Amino acid sequence: MRIFLLLFLLAVPVFSQETLTNKDIIDLTKAGMSESLILAKMKSSKTSFDTSPAALIELKMAGVSDTVMLEMVGPKNVASSAPTVSGKSLEIKDAIELNTIYIDSEDERSQVEIANVLKKNGFTVLSTREGAELIAKFEFRTTTSEFGITPGIFGGISSRSQSERQLGKLQILIVDRQLDHLIFVKEHTTRNYPNALHRQAKSYSEDFIKELRKAKFSTTPRK
Repeated sequence: MRIFLLLFLLAVPVFSQETLTNKDIIDLTKAGMSESLILAKMKSSKTSFDTSPAALIELKMAGVSDTVMLEMVGPKNVASSAPTVSGKSLEIKDAIELNTIYIDSEDERSQVEIANVLKKNGFTVLSTREGAELIAKFEFRTTTSEFGITPGIFGGISSRSQSERQLGKLQILIVDRQLDHLIFVKEHTTRNYPNALHRQAKSYSEDFIKELRKAKFSTTPRK
């Protein structure tokens, strides 16, 4: 059975040419695949892993082994911070002349906040990915942190406190021949208070506009 699974995992890239991501590793781990099978799959596939501190914490919480995570953070597997097309590095300045964008978010209110900021700054927001020059991808998750036991005043009473945190992440990507190239990313963890997620979405979108303006100013010829 193990040999069959190994042959299956190694054979899949031949037909689909897919790229393994963090989600794939988590899915394989939760499906009960052994560490050796996952490592074999990684070595035989194209990979693009997010190895930021927040992403590594998520992997650990999902049960991914340290051995697999060590392999993921290797230079072969980490997504390049400066993707290239025909040898040219893509940066935020490459988005100056682009104005059609698709917003990818599971939270409708956050999507509206991002769209409002982009529309006010001249972008045309599309309802589908088709025809988009840029992708705005907003991801989020809520985590619960548990603090240690605190002795009471009389020593016999103890308490444990929990705090919910909201992690929001905005990525802006340039679309080129169905390849998405990261040019901007902003993520931050904050308290999970009402509208925190929506404020993050709006704030990160405004930060992107600021960075885009800086890039435009730096490339404008001085008279």
